[in-house]
Amino acid sequence: MKTRTMDEEPKTEDRMLSTAEVASFLGVDRSTTVRLIHSNEIVASRVGAQWRVSKKALDDFIERGSNGDTNPDRLLLLREVERILGVSRKTLLRYIADKKIPACKVGAYWRIRRADVDAFVAAGSK
Repeated sequence: MKTRTMDEEPKTEDRMLSTAEVASFLGVDRSTTVRLIHSNEIVASRVGAQWRVSKKALDDFIERGSNGDTNPDRLLLLREVERILGVSRKTLLRYIADKKIPACKVGAYWRIRRADVDAFVAAGSK
């Protein structure tokens, strides 16, 4: 087993994220991230008094959705839709403004139904 020296950077998929980093990435409060960890929706490890989430565990959580399925009525974060479509935030916001993809505001944040993303992809619109 090879050990990593202190000057070697971990691979991106091996990187461990703090709850604050996960919360920022998901666009939720840190307490929501901790709740998701406690309910075993996000796999995490305890390091001392802090929780750490691997990049792979976070990617798995995002891929399966917050409720573990591909529910077509689930509202996706813009970050999730950007990843699915392979477009930038600016492009996605332009699609929303041009009404190419339906979206709704939840509080201060845009959300897009999974079914609308799937329909957009099926139509081949980019």
